[in-house]
Amino acid sequence: PDSIRQMHRFVTSSATSSALAAMAAAFGDNPLGLVPNIATIGGGVGVNDVLHGGPAYNAGLRRNDRIVAVNGSPFTSWTVPIALPAVLTIEREGKSQEVTVMISGR
Repeated sequence: PDSIRQMHRFVTSSATSSALAAMAAAFGDNPLGLVPNIATIGGGVGVNDVLHGGPAYNAGLRRNDRIVAVNGSPFTSWTVPIALPAVLTIEREGKSQEVTVMISGR
């Protein structure tokens, strides 16, 4: 019973986060089109998921990436505004790389 409740909470939380991220993207408040991990410990902001067809998806970002800089400036909070196009410095599987994110459809 406890494991079922925990799984239900996890699935509900994930679905809610994705739905809110999609709604924010539709209104222009989520220019990257991703679901951030707002509880990321350490530097940067973790990526919980990427919205299919959004700018981050088209640039190749993936779940579990960590965005550490935007246009060369440290990225420490999801509340920092991001204008596209942007060059993101990400950490993936312990390696750093740069990814250019463009406005969808351009």
